[in-house]
Amino acid sequence: GLLIVELVLGFFVYYHRETIVDALSGGTPSVVEQVLPVVPVSMVPIDQSVQYEILDGKRATISGKMIAIRDGQTILTQNNTLVRLPDESRDCPSDGFQQIVSKGVYFTVEQQTCDRTHFINEYTTFLYDPSDTSIVLYRFGRQYINRNDPDKDITEKVLTSQDFGVVPFDKLDLSTLY
Repeated sequence: GLLIVELVLGFFVYYHRETIVDALSGGTPSVVEQVLPVVPVSMVPIDQSVQYEILDGKRATISGKMIAIRDGQTILTQNNTLVRLPDESRDCPSDGFQQIVSKGVYFTVEQQTCDRTHFINEYTTFLYDPSDTSIVLYRFGRQYINRNDPDKDITEKVLTSQDFGVVPFDKLDLSTLY
């Protein structure tokens, strides 16, 4: 059978497909899908990778703290420190990397970290220039959610290229944006 892994709302869903020949239908093969256990993304072992289709057929491959942007087998660029791991600081139950969302020539890495008093949802958006295949930081947004009182108003901060200049994908260090 064929094993398919899908990422849906922060969860891996495993489908196992088998072709079964139904004797009653004259031997016509049919596909049966079985949904296997759902595993939160934060529980995927660091040594495994996850792929997202972005930028008109390009792929983002996440493995540990690294994201590589590929066009076929060619790596266009990569960043070895961009991905947040779950509970990275060991004193906060943050989820770490959550997903990548893509639209047109932009893609956003969505992840969570925290400080002593807040969960911090990060939205790191990149711009792809097809004329030279460069990828640069476009926007960095943070939402602060109070860990002790999640119903409190959410504080948001947004930085743009006017704040940080031109930052190539492979040179981005998130700590410089705080």
